Amino acid sequence: GQKENASKYLSTFAQLLRDTLEQSTHSFSSLEETINHLERYISIEQIRFDNFIYNISIDKTIVPSEINLPPMLLQPLVENAIWHGLRHKTGDKILKLTIAERAPDYLEVVIEDNGIGRSKAESLRQVRLGEQRHKSKGTQLSGNRIALLKNNYPMTSMVITDLYDEHNLPSGTKVQLVIPVLGSSMESKIQ
Repeated sequence: GQKENASKYLSTFAQLLRDTLEQSTHSFSSLEETINHLERYISIEQIRFDNFIYNISIDKTIVPSEINLPPMLLQPLVENAIWHGLRHKTGDKILKLTIAERAPDYLEVVIEDNGIGRSKAESLRQVRLGEQRHKSKGTQLSGNRIALLKNNYPMTSMVITDLYDEHNLPSGTKVQLVIPVLGSSMESKIQ
């Protein structure tokens, strides 16, 4: 009974798959391509979980088409924020992505949600899966890529912080990444 949503979902999903395949063949993607990919992914999730909003904020000094990043580094973390943080939350659901310059040749990317928090998400997973332990593949994959990048780019880091409200109750998660800006001369270093 939701033909328009189904059509929009399939069209956006098809483009997302093309983007993912394209990005998987390159050592880096422009920030502009990365943001477009994230916005397609988020719009699909908004169709599925229609009651969250998002904001992507990019420092005014950054020209997204001129900045290159490792591909597919941010999407798994955004996916975790939506699936594990926001999906089970009641009330306003907000996802924020902030990108700023950090030292020469590095960006700081902050992915923040006001979801249920990691401990509550883990409790829900254990109830759903029983005793079977679940390790988030998104965080694990991004962490592995960060560790590889750190070999050549020492300032590279990923810090995950649990957020709490004024009553010391979980109120979301913040992931802070410091990632290198890559270029064609640097491409061979990360392959």
